[in-house]
Amino acid sequence: MKEVFISYAHDNLNDREELIKHLTVLKRQGLISDWSDKKLIAGEDWDQVIKKKLDDADIVVFLVSSEFLASDYINTFEVEETLKKHHENTVQIFPIILNNCMWQQTKLNSFQAVPSYEGRLKPISEWADKNKAYYTVSIELMRSIKGDISDDSHLTKIYDYKKAVSKWERKANNENSPLSLDHLFKLLLITFLIVSGIGCFYSFFFMSGTIEDRLPVIIISFSFTTVSMAAYFIWHFIELKYLRKELNNPNN
Repeated sequence: MKEVFISYAHDNLNDREELIKHLTVLKRQGLISDWSDKKLIAGEDWDQVIKKKLDDADIVVFLVSSEFLASDYINTFEVEETLKKHHENTVQIFPIILNNCMWQQTKLNSFQAVPSYEGRLKPISEWADKNKAYYTVSIELMRSIKGDISDDSHLTKIYDYKKAVSKWERKANNENSPLSLDHLFKLLLITFLIVSGIGCFYSFFFMSGTIEDRLPVIIISFSFTTVSMAAYFIWHFIELKYLRKELNNPNN
């Protein structure tokens, strides 16, 4: 089991909580045990406890932000002590960039930071979907721990597809109406099929005259079916085009 020390500025407590939530599966699997100063007990010598936990850590996660860089204690002690351990090959350093800040002008610039999107670093604050950002971070941390994790790209594709479908449904549906656009098209298709069926039935069994006399009614009946089916398939073509656009949109 890897001991993970989480270093963060107190202004970023919500980010720490979100990270911990996404690491729960790794903790349950016995891969990691996390610690941060949130676990300090009243009456403890916090400085000594932090030093010991930092010394015991196998991985140090830095939640890097403008607030993080503004903290003298974090940068003069936690970062410096971790860098010393890293030079001794006794710890892994895992920077997570929370927002745009001057972290590249610090010593942490030497380390691969996360999360990234399509090969470039993308701070968590720039993700429209924060859940996906922390999912990406947790996958990268698992890679760092296990080293031999199999390709998970299919999981990301499934996640993206489900999110795009959900977003499409929210836009396609009128929340003030009991029927969505999809349901409306299905209702129209069923209605036209019934109308065309009635028209054909009437022309064959109730109309007098030759087949030429009944042909216009038959043609009109089948036209209803053709038009409704064409409209339904065009609707789903537009839907698929939208989903592809959503999946390829870097701001998702």
